[in-house]
Parts: sequence; structure tokens; C-alpha cells
Amino acid sequence: MNAAFLLLLAMLAGSLIPAVRILTESSAAACLLYYGVSGGVLYASVPRVSVQRRETLRRSMRLYALSGAAVFLALRFLTGVCLKCLSATPYDTSLPGIGKNMLWLFAPLLAKEWVRSYGLGLSRRHIRGRALAAVLLSLFLALTELNYSRMFRLGSAEDRFIFVASTVLPTLADSAVRSALVLFGGMGASVLYAGAIGVFQHVFPFLPDLPWLASSAIGLCFPIFFLLYLREQYRGEEYGARTERHGVSFGWYAELLCAVAFYWFCIGVFPVYPTVILTGSMEPGIHPGDVILVRKLSSEEELDTLSAGTVISYHRDRISITHRIQEIREDEAGNRQFITKGDNNASADAAPVSPNQIAGRVIRVVPRIGIPVLLLNSSREVPEEIQRGLREKRQELETGSRNRGGLHGEKSGMAETCI
Repeated sequence: MNAAFLLLLAMLAGSLIPAVRILTESSAAACLLYYGVSGGVLYASVPRVSVQRRETLRRSMRLYALSGAAVFLALRFLTGVCLKCLSATPYDTSLPGIGKNMLWLFAPLLAKEWVRSYGLGLSRRHIRGRALAAVLLSLFLALTELNYSRMFRLGSAEDRFIFVASTVLPTLADSAVRSALVLFGGMGASVLYAGAIGVFQHVFPFLPDLPWLASSAIGLCFPIFFLLYLREQYRGEEYGARTERHGVSFGWYAELLCAVAFYWFCIGVFPVYPTVILTGSMEPGIHPGDVILVRKLSSEEELDTLSAGTVISYHRDRISITHRIQEIREDEAGNRQFITKGDNNASADAAPVSPNQIAGRVIRVVPRIGIPVLLLNSSREVPEEIQRGLREKRQELETGSRNRGGLHGEKSGMAETCI
């Protein structure tokens, strides 16, 4: 491997050392000194190697890069508006603060994209192994973006899963997009894409504070679609397939809109949203692994339509539970409480449900399509009332079976919750 390239990789690997990382992230001057001086010395000493493309293709890819950054930011903001989770920026928006933030943003960005351009330029000289080299370089540069001190502090398996889904996978996808931009349009396209997103996030006074599921879905799905779009546009520009470009663009936008609509449906932006059942508390009507469609109740009039026998979804201790209304109680002041019970439970839930806990009513059951989610959540903690209800049901079945002379294999359901 080229010795100069090894020096460039060593420069970035050095930034992963905890002491160096803490220093460069806490001091703008230290960040500029590390990346500026080390990068400048290497830039002056290594030969000029980059991916060579026609100027018209470079200009087109820079335009696509800016457009992609705008779409990415718009998706995050629209989702934040729909979920009502916009919050004040954590960054300093004063002029001195913006200046420091720009140093923290562009010093490592320029260094990393230069290394990316240099490495991909070297790989283009060799026909064999160029794809593997691009993948390994993208992976290495993605690893330099991760916060390892935070990762090693994670205790539970759930926290580690959330970190991988919301941080690691989107970072890998973003690195793949940057590598594609460098391959198709040079270093400038990649810097424009990442820089536009970073500048907006460091300057705008309000930013979306999305739930991890929403953030990971956008951070993973958008780069994949954008990468496919860039590849088709590159083929059209490079090989002259201009008659297909408009059709490809329309198809890409249609696929992106469908993906966004499906994602918004899954996270509850629309009046009806899906929920996966993880328990047997509503058997035999609803089984673990079934998906229920829940219609939101957003007004007092809609709450008035609830009656005994209606299956509702409600929240307790940050967990969603789906049970049937057994009784509606109302005090002298007109305040209502709903007594709920799982169909497979021996007794009603220990605590009544208040109107503000109710998310919606179940309108349809789709069997078995949520089994993958069931497997992923098999170790989640279960509310005590569900465990108690299932224990009582199991004891009731065992007592009845002993009275009849033996057990008959009645299914009582595993103690889990829906999400």
C-alpha cells in the first residue's frame, strides 16, 4: 500500500485516541492545530492523487449533493413538525460561537474527505480489488465519526441496540454516500453534501429532536435511496443515457415519497398507525406477532364513542398495552375511568385507565407479520399487571385441569407487552 496513504490513515486514526479526541472536541484551536498542521504537512509532502472526472460531471454531482442535503434536512424537519418534537439548538448561535463551530465542523471534514479522495484515487489505478478498497475505506472513515466513550458506557442490550440503529448504521450509510459523491464528482461534491448539512445544523436556531426510531429510519433509508439515485445519474451523465435520466429521476422521487409515507405511517404521523403485539394477553383473538391497526382518538367526542367491549391501546410506564374495555366508571364530577382486561387474563388490570392514557381504538388485526419484531423484543420487561393477569389465568387453567383429572395443554400466552 502507498506509504503516503498510510500516513493519512494514521493521522485520522490518531484522532480516535481518547486524549486527542477530548482535546480536539473541547478546543477549537486544538482541533484546527491537529487537523490543520498535520493535514497541511501531509498535503505538502504527498503526491496529488484524486478521482478524475469531467468538469461537467463534477458540476452536476455538486448540484445533486446540495439537493440531497436539502432533501435530507427537509425530511428531518417535516418529521419533527409532524411529531411536534422541535427544540432549541444546543449550539452557540452567536457570531463567535458560529465561528468556532465552523472550525470544529470543517477542519476534520476537509481532512477526512481529502483522505477519502486520495484513497479512492489510488484504488482507481488498480482494476482488481477497487470495490473492496472503497468499502473498507468508507468503513474506516465511518468508524472515525463514532463516539466510543459513549458506546462503552452503554449497559443494557436495549441501549446498545438503539445506539447501533440510531448512530452506527446511519453513520455507515452516510459514509457510503460521501464515497459515492467522491467517486462520481470529486472531493468537492462530498464536502458540499456534508458541509451543507453540518452548517445548517450548527446555525439554525431550532432543530428536530427526533425519537431514535425516527432518526435511525431517516438516517439509514435516505442515504440508501440517494446512493441509488446518484448511481443512476452518474450512468446517465457518464455514458450518455440522457433519454433515461428523466424517467429514472421520476422513479427515484416516487420511491422516496412512498418510503417516507410508509415510514410516517409506521411511527404514527397519520390518524391510523400499526403496533406489534408481543404478548398472549389478548388471545385467542390477537396473538403474539400480530400487527394491530390503531385509530387515534384526539377529541372528547371520539372518547364518547368508547364502550364496554371496545379494544383500546393505551400507554403505561412508557409501554403500550392493548386490552379490552370491561367497564366505564364516572364520578360525580364527570371524570371517567376505564376498567380494562386482557381476554386471556383471569382478572381485570390492577389500575384503571384515564382518558389521557388512551392512544386509540383497535380497528383491524393483521396476523403474524410482526414476528421479526416479536423476536427482537423477546427480552423486554413486562408490566406487572400483565404478568399478574397471566399468572392468574395460568393458575385457573391448572386448577380446572386438575379437577378434570389432568392438564390438556391449554395455551396461556407468554408474558410480554405490545409496542
